[in-house]
Amino acid sequence: MLYVKSDAIPPTPEYSEQVELYAVEPSRFRPWTYVRLLLELGRMSGGIDVLNIYHGNFFSLLAASVYKLLNPKGLVYCKLDMSHLELELILKGPAGAFASLAYRLKRFLKYCLSSAVDFFSVEAVQLAEELRGLPFYKNRIYYIPNGFCPGLPINIEDVIEKKENIVATIGRLGSYPKNTELFLKALTRLNPSEAGQWKFLFVGEATKQFNGEVEEILRINPWLRSSISLAGQVNDRSELFKIYSKAKYICMPSRWESFCLVILEGMYFGCLPIATGLPSVMDMTNKGELGYVLKSDNEAELVGTLRSALAENRYDRSRARLAHEIVETKFNWQNICAELERIMEKYAC
Repeated sequence: MLYVKSDAIPPTPEYSEQVELYAVEPSRFRPWTYVRLLLELGRMSGGIDVLNIYHGNFFSLLAASVYKLLNPKGLVYCKLDMSHLELELILKGPAGAFASLAYRLKRFLKYCLSSAVDFFSVEAVQLAEELRGLPFYKNRIYYIPNGFCPGLPINIEDVIEKKENIVATIGRLGSYPKNTELFLKALTRLNPSEAGQWKFLFVGEATKQFNGEVEEILRINPWLRSSISLAGQVNDRSELFKIYSKAKYICMPSRWESFCLVILEGMYFGCLPIATGLPSVMDMTNKGELGYVLKSDNEAELVGTLRSALAENRYDRSRARLAHEIVETKFNWQNICAELERIMEKYAC
């Protein structure tokens, strides 16, 4: 892996043991960092059979072009990690004449560079279907979701049997895309009798603003103090798996995501999602059959859904089993990688 070194997000020891890493020191002059990345890629290109790039931005496509120039027989795969908002921008373009002109110019340059890419993938069926009709991606766009591989199998019946009355949300608490504050506000509209037997667990690093909102809500609604818990950042995967195993629901009211891995991980452990009906969420939940899907930023709908989910004996064990099964089959990394390998063999011929 070729990457820009960052003290903020260093590779984990586990990852470093399994992946050969090539770090480029960042420069204060950002363009020079990009130049150094391209020079390093050029040096390594002869030994790379498949170049995997991300997002399809100008720099990643430029890197693909440099690689193809130096290694014409090599294969380039671009994983787009695209959200529904990015799709809307592609289909409609930006507002304003100047923005539209600049966007068209940028799109033209990217289109020229994209010829170096053999195939692209997105993580949602809807996005793949929409992009297939565009010349930019025609005949080289595929649906390849993210997956989950816990390492050790579980007995889902035992896990479901030991579930507790917990609703968890996991991610960067207070970040605009995650929209965690909507979940927090929805809790204030529940009655003590509705939420009194439940714990609401917020897992992840929180912004100062979010911590302030929690303090204010607990001051106004002291009855929630015994129900709301901030667990902080959990980096130990085994500890995170324990949270999934205990929780009955996972609440993710995100404004946008390319693919919410937290939902997939939770489903493996029998958590039923309460989440915005984003394209990838619709795929994971089989169009809402394996959870509750919501409109974006709709507090009233979230409150109503929580009331329904928290009602006595409403946790559906049969849906929890199906959620586990769909992750084991449709979203199993081994199966996904086998499909990816099949696609690569097609383009390598």
